[in-house]
Amino acid sequence: MPDTIIQEIRKTRDEYARRFNYDLHEMCLDLRREQLRSFRARREQRAVDAAQAGDDRAVHRPPGKS
Repeated sequence: MPDTIIQEIRKTRDEYARRFNYDLHEMCLDLRREQLRSFRARREQRAVDAAQAGDDRAVHRPPGKS
């Protein structure tokens, strides 16, 4: 009896690799870009949450600026 979850994971992995012609270097670059996008989105959301809560310590300001 085939494991459908494993089959789906393998299918998804193969589709992802095919997008980059199975080039590991290109796949790693894409994953790093996605990681950076995710980090920026979380950082921006934390700033929004802090601003809504009135916590100005979490809002980034350049040194020497008030």
